[in-house]
Amino acid sequence: MKRYFIILIFILFETSVFCEEPSILTGQYNYLQSSDNMYMHSENLQFRTNRRDFLNPFDDEATAAWDFSGSFLATQGFNANENYNGQRVYLLAGRKFSPNLQIDISSGAHRLYDTYNQNTSAIYAGEIKTYFMASEYFNGYMSFNRDYAYFYNIQPGGIDYRLTATTLNTSFSINFTDYLTTRFIENYYFISDQNQKSISNVSLLYGIFNEVPWVWVGIGYENTSYKYISTNYWSPAAFMSFGTRAEADIPLIFIKDLSLGLEFNYNRLWDKDTGTRGIGLSFSNKLTYGDRNYNNISIYYNRINSMQNGNLWFSNEAGIMANIML
Repeated sequence: MKRYFIILIFILFETSVFCEEPSILTGQYNYLQSSDNMYMHSENLQFRTNRRDFLNPFDDEATAAWDFSGSFLATQGFNANENYNGQRVYLLAGRKFSPNLQIDISSGAHRLYDTYNQNTSAIYAGEIKTYFMASEYFNGYMSFNRDYAYFYNIQPGGIDYRLTATTLNTSFSINFTDYLTTRFIENYYFISDQNQKSISNVSLLYGIFNEVPWVWVGIGYENTSYKYISTNYWSPAAFMSFGTRAEADIPLIFIKDLSLGLEFNYNRLWDKDTGTRGIGLSFSNKLTYGDRNYNNISIYYNRINSMQNGNLWFSNEAGIMANIML
């Protein structure tokens, strides 16, 4: 599978010679682990013929263009029951129709095997993603994809790495003013064991500073629910959280081109099944060096704490990502 990816990258690199915009090569390593002894390493390498950031375009980004991309993802982890390894190859074709509409279509294969039992399986994996902006006051995206369920998250108790999930993800932002916005996120997962999962998230944010530095604070609500309660993995009928939100992106003036991104959430938790309540904390930070329009590198760390009835569940995520413009 790696050999095919190398050939694919070579073809895309040759294609990029005819593009008017800089191409981008992204490499990322990520490590995720939880308090119940689950972990996942992942390495991702992606080449795209044009740089793209729909809501915050790069300098000199074309108003309309075709994009092509190839990526290779390798994972290694433990899901509380078994060790697994995975490799996924994606080929992407995208079209930026205008500054207000962009569509990406990805297609590929994802192979998994159990380290000890050598139980190998492979599926078709793919995604269709649409970005749109109706006006300066309303924007969002929608995506429809299929992949193995383990790839989407690590959750308490683990989940069978063989399960697949077809997902529908939607996100919308309404900007009432330059300093007041609300976000709506709805994610639906149709799991291969006939279960269904949904995540609803809504937040209202006020911009204390909306340029440089960028600082927003507000409130938010989230609900995670499953259609059926499964004995094989954590699957609450409703797990709700409500609390404060804070986001910031701050340049560190003592070193040129160094910036710090921060996010902090404090929540009150309620599990409908057990009736238990608790406290949830999440913290994210990302340190980036380099101009986003040129080569740059980032390191990041994310932490989630969930405390209920004196029991603490947590997850840690850390990684490094580099972008090279070609």
